[in-house]
Amino acid sequence: MKSARQPLQNFLPETHYEERPVGESVQSIILHSMHNPQCTEDPYSLQSCKDCLEKLELSVHYLIGLDGEIWSLVPEHLKAWHAGESVLPHDGKTGVNAFSIGIELVGSETTSPTEEQYTSLVSLCVEIINRHPITSIYGHRHIAPTRKTDPWNFDWELLSHSLREIIPTHNLILPEACHP
Repeated sequence: MKSARQPLQNFLPETHYEERPVGESVQSIILHSMHNPQCTEDPYSLQSCKDCLEKLELSVHYLIGLDGEIWSLVPEHLKAWHAGESVLPHDGKTGVNAFSIGIELVGSETTSPTEEQYTSLVSLCVEIINRHPITSIYGHRHIAPTRKTDPWNFDWELLSHSLREIIPTHNLILPEACHP
């Protein structure tokens, strides 16, 4: 895996977000997968995925393209609408949008994230961990298992290993720790 991700190049604000509840801090990162099946030109372009989120009145904080490019859509201090009805597996806390950062990885149900996406994701997660008291990283399927299956074809072991190489003393809860 490369050691550096592509720089954050675009801030394209979403319209679907709100203030976080008073006193709530960011404690978790939630990973998602998406593409825009309605787009006939390029369902995997960052713009078509952003358009899809807008149309569905959803939002995430970050969107990572197949080439590792990162778009920031909602500032971290705001509550994005990405988790829906959800609960953290390790402590039962509900309403995950209120205390999480949402990251979408562009892709499909039949492909895995690219090396560039993993590189960007690891760097972005480290940056977020350095800004917030993050205790867990989950996939959408872990917090809403009856509704969601993403992130698709995701290598949790690779993410865990890569993060622990950079921040070995940080005690993060990741899915493999909860579901061996």
